[in-house]
Amino acid sequence: MFVKNNPQQSIFQSCVMMSDPLRKKLVASWAEVFRNEILPYIPEDAFAHLYCDDNGRPNFPIALLVGLGLIKELRNLTDAQLFEAFHFDLLVHHALGIASGEVTLSERTLYNFRARAAGDPAVLQVFESLTDRMISALALCTDVQRLDSTQVSSNMVHLSRLALFVQTLERFLAQLAAEHAARLPDAIQERYLERAGYFADATGANSRRRLGQAAQDVAFLVDRFEADPQVRDLPAYCLLVRLFREQCAVQTDNGERVVVLKEPADIASDSLQAPSDPDATYSHHKGKGYQVQISETCHPDNPVELITHVAVEGAHESDHNALLPCIEATHKRGIGPNQLLADTVYSSGDNLVAAAEMGVDLVAPTPGTVDPDNLSLADFTFQDDSMDIAHCPEGHHPICQGPNRKGDHQIVRFDAILCQACECAGSCPASKNNATLRFSIQDYALALSRAREQTAEFKQFYKLRSGVEATNAALKTAHGFAKLWTRGRDRVTFAVLMKTLALNFKRYARVRCAQMAMVPA
Repeated sequence: MFVKNNPQQSIFQSCVMMSDPLRKKLVASWAEVFRNEILPYIPEDAFAHLYCDDNGRPNFPIALLVGLGLIKELRNLTDAQLFEAFHFDLLVHHALGIASGEVTLSERTLYNFRARAAGDPAVLQVFESLTDRMISALALCTDVQRLDSTQVSSNMVHLSRLALFVQTLERFLAQLAAEHAARLPDAIQERYLERAGYFADATGANSRRRLGQAAQDVAFLVDRFEADPQVRDLPAYCLLVRLFREQCAVQTDNGERVVVLKEPADIASDSLQAPSDPDATYSHHKGKGYQVQISETCHPDNPVELITHVAVEGAHESDHNALLPCIEATHKRGIGPNQLLADTVYSSGDNLVAAAEMGVDLVAPTPGTVDPDNLSLADFTFQDDSMDIAHCPEGHHPICQGPNRKGDHQIVRFDAILCQACECAGSCPASKNNATLRFSIQDYALALSRAREQTAEFKQFYKLRSGVEATNAALKTAHGFAKLWTRGRDRVTFAVLMKTLALNFKRYARVRCAQMAMVPA
């Protein structure tokens, strides 16, 4: 049964029994900020739907469970260290507003809460509501933000191709009922049941031979149990089918069905990477796992920068598609940027136009290259806030211009005689097209972006973007972002949100502690 945390404080808390000097140190620590400015504002009601309204024992306080999750990531603790801190650490007691020995917590309670909360929108609500509160408390300016992605690995084993086949087969056979397994060929039982993992322990030509045999075994088991409704619904069988479809191909040789392995280049990047984490994918640039989109404030006047948006994606997904969801999410909360700094992969004609329509100036290097021996649209001078061209690089004015019939392109015509006689005739895009320019609004946006990119003002302002790399490094070195303690997309998202919120709080607490130290006692 759902019950909110009782805000009543115990008179037996450690801070009551401390001497004045120790109490002053405690009050000046991060625990005091957490106790007064984070714990009371954790949105417990967002988790109410996970519990029965009118039946069962009252739940362990959600505020304490979420608070423990934040403290775990704040200090980058293991679960064993977290439980030790919960029972014996005075700073943790003060942060959670509990007295030593007054509240007990079993491992099962914490693990059950994680299992139910993972994948629930309430976790994102915790991140957003607490972050918005910290931004408001520090009066941070969110007009300028920066966006980047970083790769994270879940708690999974990075497997070779042979090991992927063998572990997927072993997982399926382990879930298979004994009566089914007993009827399988002796060779399959010997390879995957009698000595787990041995069949994957091979190198060189022997590894290639065993990989072909494993592919044949996968095909055999998929066909063998395809018509069995009990086996067909097993999660491990679904993984076996997925592995077969992604890694193997069926060919016909003299009328016989032959199973062959696909070439590595033909395997999609969203293919199965490990049976222990079916959601993990592959990036040729970053490796196996997931990627996290992170945007944060970066205004020069801010005393500290906080992460405003977090999104977990498959490692195979393109950063290009993450820009607009980030803008939409932050604007919906009233903390959206007017200028967003990002790297080249986020920029394109479509993204520049879409961002501008949402009131955001995307500040990023322009993708693609320009031939230095030829002129481009960026070399033409446009009229203010218009797709109309004022003049060409040689100062010649158009004789007419306007949109085409469909309205999706701008048509600009110059004097053909002047174009033919111009010194730039061989390198100008207009002279190469009968003294006519034809470009879309996306081409126009790219031209403006490329022209701005050459200015000293752009280069100076764009230096702000590099600060996000320090945020990524802090998450990986101090908060365990590089190798997470869990796996599966929902649980990875839970861990990522807690870790980024913990970093936000650490930065926030540093400023608040400094502010409190300046206030006379």
